[in-house]
Amino acid sequence: MPSSLLEVCPACGRRQFTAETILWPELLDDWKLSPGEVDYINLQQGFSCVSCKNNLRSMTLAAAVTRAFGFDGSLEHLCARNSAIRQLTVIEMNP
Repeated sequence: MPSSLLEVCPACGRRQFTAETILWPELLDDWKLSPGEVDYINLQQGFSCVSCKNNLRSMTLAAAVTRAFGFDGSLEHLCARNSAIRQLTVIEMNP
């Protein structure tokens, strides 16, 4: 997984990421995943921000929220600067 996938975390604004393989051989055998599917899942779930621990899936959701508000920054900064967003209810956003 490329460590340069993102320059800045859309959730917290920090710049350090990690990439881990999350699928193990027995699971791959059980699920019968193709190599492309394995790469996709490992990227989506195993690429994460060192600071806030959000994985790529959660960072993508954070980026979608900030873009919906026309904000060019992290979700953390949007929440700190915009009291209106604190009134929103998010059904699910992993920590």
